[in-house]
Amino acid sequence: MYYVSFHKYAFQGLFKNEFIGLKLRSDEDGGTYISDKEVLTKIWQVEMGYSKWVDLAILIGIIVLYRLMFLTITKTKEKMKS
Repeated sequence: MYYVSFHKYAFQGLFKNEFIGLKLRSDEDGGTYISDKEVLTKIWQVEMGYSKWVDLAILIGIIVLYRLMFLTITKTKEKMKS
């Protein structure tokens, strides 16, 4: 269910969009910087194997698939009633 859920791709796309390109300062180490990839992989546990655009494409695909499933179900129910 984890790979079918749209929440996974929505949150990963959001985190990639917000954090890629940032360098965050770490106060614990006395002014060193934490890279964007380190924040995403270690703190947020985001899969970095693909870009945010792939996440968006998967979300659009899920929307289209769910709409087609709904259309099929409604058309089948209409034919069964008559």
